Amino acid sequence: FQSMMEASVMVGTIYDCGRCSNLHPNISGCVIISSDGLVLTNHHVIDRSDTGIKGMLVMTHDGCAYPIVEVLAGSRRADVALIRIKADRPLRSAPLAEVAPMTMDAINVISHPQNQFYVLT
Repeated sequence: FQSMMEASVMVGTIYDCGRCSNLHPNISGCVIISSDGLVLTNHHVIDRSDTGIKGMLVMTHDGCAYPIVEVLAGSRRADVALIRIKADRPLRSAPLAEVAPMTMDAINVISHPQNQFYVLT
């Protein structure tokens, strides 16, 4: 769990709802795939056209926040995107499988459902 948690990060947008004076977060999960800051996430997470968005960043399990410096690739159809963040230290990356899992293979996933952070399923 510890190594999975360190490779799992949150990508978030900060937005102005237009109905109050507060800024609000919208948080999604993503995973670090290389120690130099390559992060895999969903395309719909970074493809935001909301007018109230004030910023977007990635935060690690220990509370460090890093800017997204570029979107390297993305597919709306596959709902996947590869982004690069600028980190001030090497990051723990998730190990990538050498072969794709088969249907019904057991896998582990860390996610952040309904603001419950770092849930292992």
